[in-house]
Amino acid sequence: KQASARVLLVFCNTLSFEIDWDLVSAKIGVPIVSLTTIYREFMVDYERVGVVAMSESTLMNIRSFFNKEHTKLETLSFSMLPLVEGAEKGTAHINEMLGRLVKVSADLGADAFIFGCTHFEDCIVQNPAIEIIYPGNKLINHAIKKGFI
Repeated sequence: KQASARVLLVFCNTLSFEIDWDLVSAKIGVPIVSLTTIYREFMVDYERVGVVAMSESTLMNIRSFFNKEHTKLETLSFSMLPLVEGAEKGTAHINEMLGRLVKVSADLGADAFIFGCTHFEDCIVQNPAIEIIYPGNKLINHAIKKGFI
């Protein structure tokens, strides 16, 4: 049976780095845009980034992707499942905690900070010392720009 979707968007960092979406796309005949597309676009602009993600395995997969695609990019990585769970519950102090991670990364020389979990897409850090990258928002903007949605 022929697929009826115009495009599939993978809006999850963990899934984006776990599966070969190009292979899946070829098998089903539908374009798939994962967050790896977005990371590929922005990562060339930086030398060192802070990254917060749900788990060590997600961070490892992001780091492996960086090593393959942009070998000179350094990461300062934070595995923070409790922050993800707090973001899901709407816990009040999450923005403040994320702000501390951004500040630590900036103090250690990071050029930007990546919210490597789409649970953080609605989190706002007040007066960040460095740019904060929201990959999920970039994915949506990319899909709009390409006419997928």
